[in-house]
Amino acid sequence: MFIFLIVYLITVTLLCLYGAHRLSLVWGWWRNRGDRHSVVEIEEWPNVTVQLPLYNESAVAERVIRAVGEIDYPRSRLQIQVLDDSTDNTTEVVARAVEDLIALGLDVAHIRRANRQGYKAGALAHGLKSATGKYVAIFDADFVPQANFLKRAIPLFSEGVGVVQARWGHLNKDRSLLTRQQALLMDAHFVVEQFVRDRRGLWFNFNGTAGVWRIEAIEAAGGWEGDTVTEDLDLSYRAQLAGWTFRFDPNLVVPAELPDSIGAFMGQQRRWARGGIQTAKKLLWRIFSSKAPFKIKLEAFFHLTGNACYPLLVLLALLVPLIVKVRSQFGNWGSPWVDLFVFVFATSSVWGTYTVAGLIVGNGRNSIYRSLGVMCLAIGISINQTVAVFLGIFGGETEFVRTQKAGDSGTMFSSYSRKFGFIELLMGFYYLEAVVWALGVGMWSSLPLLCLFGAGFAQVGFLKLREAISLRVSKLPFQLG
Repeated sequence: MFIFLIVYLITVTLLCLYGAHRLSLVWGWWRNRGDRHSVVEIEEWPNVTVQLPLYNESAVAERVIRAVGEIDYPRSRLQIQVLDDSTDNTTEVVARAVEDLIALGLDVAHIRRANRQGYKAGALAHGLKSATGKYVAIFDADFVPQANFLKRAIPLFSEGVGVVQARWGHLNKDRSLLTRQQALLMDAHFVVEQFVRDRRGLWFNFNGTAGVWRIEAIEAAGGWEGDTVTEDLDLSYRAQLAGWTFRFDPNLVVPAELPDSIGAFMGQQRRWARGGIQTAKKLLWRIFSSKAPFKIKLEAFFHLTGNACYPLLVLLALLVPLIVKVRSQFGNWGSPWVDLFVFVFATSSVWGTYTVAGLIVGNGRNSIYRSLGVMCLAIGISINQTVAVFLGIFGGETEFVRTQKAGDSGTMFSSYSRKFGFIELLMGFYYLEAVVWALGVGMWSSLPLLCLFGAGFAQVGFLKLREAISLRVSKLPFQLG
């Protein structure tokens, strides 16, 4: 039984290291919270190309095209490319919207490819062949850029800056508990993580959308490549290896839709986790071998390997109930207060990050208890993410699977919506039994950790089960009730 405790303590130690890194970001935000970037005075607005990569997104395609058409920028210096790889009626929707913008005098091209080679990366690279801009702004289909976006972003391009990244806003934050949790998750990434990396001179990534690239930086980095499913993360690090710097402006916000189904959300998170590990495999050695300062290398390591926490989390989830029971049989063998320490340290690092993020974006006291929900959500999807990490390490699943969007047509189901969540529910019952056991033997210090894990798996398992049932009911030839 001694081996279980050793594995448990090693797992806890590694997770605590990542927790300490998260706390360092919160401290970094506090120290740099008042910093602002200088802007360049624009005497003559440069040529800008706007790219809209689309694939089977008829519910939201027209909205983003029309929003881009309303951007306040000199028409003679603005080119719009709709990169349409769709195989459904999205193409007809796009064609009509493009015709309307052309009639208004805008330079708009509806670009189709013979195949989806390279997926989104391939579409963006294909569009650049005919781009006329010095800069290229990129928006995914579920984003709605504001009219002043370019006039606020372009002045941030001082000499040597390759990317300006905006913060993601949320069009449907209050649609459900799931979207509120995701909003806080995204806010923490941008207003804490990206902000601190930017202000401390660390490397960070273009987030795939709601940002502007200097085309020269794309070319210097070797261009878009489709050998990972996070082409944005890959190109970002290659561009910074080539000497370009990035800027993030937390006050430049582009609203977008959050996935409003657990299936779509888990599919999105799985792609990001798999792509992050793929990028780590591809570039970490180049980063470590570069002449970048040690602090940049260290941050790149934590950033690119952050999803490795999920296998550790699953391992911890399997071990905690076993450790609790072993202790009860061997006179508290291995201090039960370790569980309480793990709970306090892990929750404080996450609570600090998300509470700060919530306060910054205006959620106030709500962010304090919503942080607990975000922790539960992260635990609940850990099995899904662990699969993604191993796929990223050992290969497989290189196809870019886009995140389903609801648009104005209600909930969209993804392939993940067909899964009933039995594994997560089973883990929930596993923890329920462990809670009852701990109560029976008086191991009070282990209860917070057991309850947190149990609630996380139960939440995601229930959401997956409900969604899978809803999907099957929607396909019945008759209506129930």
